Amino acid sequence: MRCDKRPRDETVEMVNDHLKFMITNKTPPLLMAWWNDMHEFRRTEIFKHLGFPIDIMRFSPDRDLIEALISFWDSTSNVFRFSDFELTPTLEELGDFTGLGKDLRSKTLIAPRSVSGNKFLEQMHIIHPHKECFDNGLISLEFLYSRYGKKEGFSDYGKQLKNGQHLPTWEKHKQEAFMVAILGTMIFPRRDKKINIRLSGIVVVMMKKKKFTILPMMLADIYRALAKCREGEDFFEGCSILLQMWFLEHLYRHRFATNFKSKWTNYILSHLDRMKELVDKLPKGVKAWRHYLLKLTASDITWNYHWFPASEVIVMSFYRPFFVLTGL
Repeated sequence: MRCDKRPRDETVEMVNDHLKFMITNKTPPLLMAWWNDMHEFRRTEIFKHLGFPIDIMRFSPDRDLIEALISFWDSTSNVFRFSDFELTPTLEELGDFTGLGKDLRSKTLIAPRSVSGNKFLEQMHIIHPHKECFDNGLISLEFLYSRYGKKEGFSDYGKQLKNGQHLPTWEKHKQEAFMVAILGTMIFPRRDKKINIRLSGIVVVMMKKKKFTILPMMLADIYRALAKCREGEDFFEGCSILLQMWFLEHLYRHRFATNFKSKWTNYILSHLDRMKELVDKLPKGVKAWRHYLLKLTASDITWNYHWFPASEVIVMSFYRPFFVLTGL
């Protein structure tokens, strides 16, 4: 038995080994069931607001890679420092990678605002919380799923929901509740797996105002999670799947510079197809990943997979004061 209790770097792990570093490693079954039961029209409406990140539900992140990457993060400059180069996720990359980067210059970034329990219920169109209660501004996925995820939610909670007993209205509210659920579980995850009720305010803004964007908030949360883990936190409270995809795309030998602006393909959904060429070359285990990253050089990195016109570059320093304010 090893004293640090980390999983072995071999493919076979001992049953008594416990994870030291944690991430959101899979999609909650309730969330996936909710999505699978969603009407296609509602899925399309959700996609209009959340873009390609919806499809991260299909992926399981590599915990070992995320843990290994942490030690290379420089929180003072917001960059990963490797042997002879630096690398960092930018708004432009994540914007086009996720499909949320269109017209960023003209959009206003969304920041979380305080939401009371009563306001949350109002925004989620719930009249009575029944026996459930809010725990320091947090709510469970089960709370939302029971009312809007299950097919029986319309009948079981009919008198507790503000829909006038009108099924199409309930379906619309179901869409809004799902957006809160996926943001709280997959995009802005917490160690306790609870959902911050402030996210309902974010969803309201996204639904009503097209000139607002959640993208800087997503990137800021990844930066914040990296900084906290570098300081000793052992749970990554950011979207680890997006971070992993962004990094691995730089290891893949793209055959040309990808112009996301002219492509309608879902670049997140097609990520696994590209990674099939890398699967046998990538390390297995934290120790192996660290050794690999230590030897990584600039010549191993694909620098031109992301293409965007110079006129659309957004100066990162403009957003930096915002980064310290977005923790949920």
